[in-house]
Amino acid sequence: MEDPSQPFLVVVYHRPAITDPDARAYEALSSILAGGPSSRLYRALVKEQQVALAAGAIPSLGGVKARAKMSLITRLSDNMGLAQELATTENLRGNWHLLFRELDEIDRVTAADVQRVAQKTFLNSNRTVGLIETARAGK
Repeated sequence: MEDPSQPFLVVVYHRPAITDPDARAYEALSSILAGGPSSRLYRALVKEQQVALAAGAIPSLGGVKARAKMSLITRLSDNMGLAQELATTENLRGNWHLLFRELDEIDRVTAADVQRVAQKTFLNSNRTVGLIETARAGK
């Protein structure tokens, strides 16, 4: 696809459903690699190599866990947030009671879990690539 704006590259690796037993490990991996300006991807692509304007992480598993738990607690801090989280958990995981196990699930994620899901995820056969190219002048 061509567009007169900046080129845009998207590389996506597929992961199992949220009901997968490794769901929290996948979330930790995503956050470590692409969770913001302190992420490994952002530092490598934007700051060091200067080949990207943005990249979507927190550099340590401890930081990832703390951020995930704080995010959950914040979302549950009022009635509307609690209602939304209960409905989302029921809809996506099939049982609203699982919402109250999330803090324990986050705590149980280990570095070995993150490495294991990374090895299963980062395969060429598990990747989708999209590219929007800059339109050439005069076209």
